[in-house]
Amino acid sequence: MILKFIPMKKLLFILFAFSTLVSTAMAQMDNQVVMNTSELVSGQGVRVVTIDTYEGSPYLTDDFVKGYILLKDGVRTQNILLRYNMTNNQVEFLRKDEVYGIKGAKIDGFIIIARPFDIVFKNGFRNNKHFDGDALLRVMYDGTNKLLAQHKSQLMKNISSYGVAGDINKYVSDTDYYLITVDGKVHEIELKKDDILNLLPHHHKELLKYVNKNNLSFSNKQNLKKILYYYDLLEKDDE
Repeated sequence: MILKFIPMKKLLFILFAFSTLVSTAMAQMDNQVVMNTSELVSGQGVRVVTIDTYEGSPYLTDDFVKGYILLKDGVRTQNILLRYNMTNNQVEFLRKDEVYGIKGAKIDGFIIIARPFDIVFKNGFRNNKHFDGDALLRVMYDGTNKLLAQHKSQLMKNISSYGVAGDINKYVSDTDYYLITVDGKVHEIELKKDDILNLLPHHHKELLKYVNKNNLSFSNKQNLKKILYYYDLLEKDDE
């Protein structure tokens, strides 16, 4: 093979011509892109799809947790993975990677296995003002007086929000607390000293002495269980 050398001036001319050709082609391609995009914007081919957004959660625990369901007639399931839908008053559980649900009316309750104490939900409590017998309520203390909690989540639909494409659907969660006194009456309460003492007719002096000595608080749910337990002991001593 015979190699031919191109003079430097001629080589520079060829490179310049090639560069001009490439630049022209690229400019034409850019113009074509702009034209196509303009056609899409001015026509019906491009539009913003608004997708509704969901905030919050209907579930007491977003993840499935270990527990079991209390069926009717004292029967219970084996340990399974479950979660509580507060909006629908429904227990959902996993079976072979499929999610199933069962309404609170069809069971007696469910248990979440936890440390140091299991979390217990039961139904059958009746109060025409606040809930019916199908409502699954958390049993926080089960003594002569009973402390219950109702975990709720309500879906607020079509909430407009600045800077968001589409409406927002928001789950708003709340917890109501109830004390069932020895006469069977259901009282909605705040976790405050005065609210609770007004419903416990006796032993205020002894009870407050116990609370102060052990640095307990009526607003702390674990502390409140101890307070109610001690009150029940005081009541039994009077029998």
